Amino acid sequence: MIDAPTFRARPHDPARPRFGYPIAQWHRWLAWRPVKCWDGRIVWLRMVYRRRCQLYGYLSPSFPHQWWQYAIERP
Repeated sequence: MIDAPTFRARPHDPARPRFGYPIAQWHRWLAWRPVKCWDGRIVWLRMVYRRRCQLYGYLSPSFPHQWWQYAIERP
């Protein structure tokens, strides 16, 4: 009898990028310039959380494309 592989369920992250993955943890940052959060809200001069994300390797073969992702509350 062959055992079925076990898959671990990832914790649900509503802010997970669709075409990439986070490469850093959330940390607090002062939005000293207007920034757009992952849910579409624009904030300015407030404490927000941000993390670094990177595009999947097969979508950017020449070099890793990275960006910041922002959130008002920690997801």
